Amino acid sequence: MENLFVNIKIIDVHFEKMSNMTKKREKDWDRDREMKSNIWDVIEYIQNLDDKISFKTTELLNTKANMEHFLKMTPDERLSWINFN
Repeated sequence: MENLFVNIKIIDVHFEKMSNMTKKREKDWDRDREMKSNIWDVIEYIQNLDDKISFKTTELLNTKANMEHFLKMTPDERLSWINFN
């Protein structure tokens, strides 16, 4: 009986860890989805960009690191970055 109780506790700990990992992953996915949505809003806010340049900019922001860096820039820095690329 004691061994059974110990094994159940071990299983419980593993389920708890898996549950926490799943919650974290879902939170990360939600954050990524929100960031991708924000990217388009930010790009649309930049003045004097035609559709072609706006769409090309989204292609350049193809990694989470690029998106995070882009969102940290000022509007002028973003425009400079787009023109450079």
